[in-house]
Amino acid sequence: MKRRSLLLASWSGTWLGLGAGDAMVYDGMTPDKFLARDGKLAQQGYAVTRFITYRGDSRQGSPLLHAAIWRKSATPRRMLPDMSAADYQKAYNTNAAQGYRLYYVNAFENMISAIWIKPAPPIKVPGK
Repeated sequence: MKRRSLLLASWSGTWLGLGAGDAMVYDGMTPDKFLARDGKLAQQGYAVTRFITYRGDSRQGSPLLHAAIWRKSATPRRMLPDMSAADYQKAYNTNAAQGYRLYYVNAFENMISAIWIKPAPPIKVPGK
């Protein structure tokens, strides 16, 4: 009798002491739906703050899905999901050269996803 091994999905999370406020949370989005929702929410002043890529079930080859959290934010940011290591390095170098700093990174299988933010310039105090 053959023994079957089951792959079980594992999850991790981060809880922040922020009020619910204007947070929007969606899951089960295909990559195209994720990008479309991000575009719609950005028009309403929301920016993605965390997201993950996962498979619909534990089988390799099952569809990729995304879960994400958006919050109201005026901070300039760039979000790039599902990059190869080479594409991630290129995006990192480009964004760093343009003043963006890595804010969030997530890896799944052979893909890397990231969010960069552009910090506000420092406040100049007269006489200092």
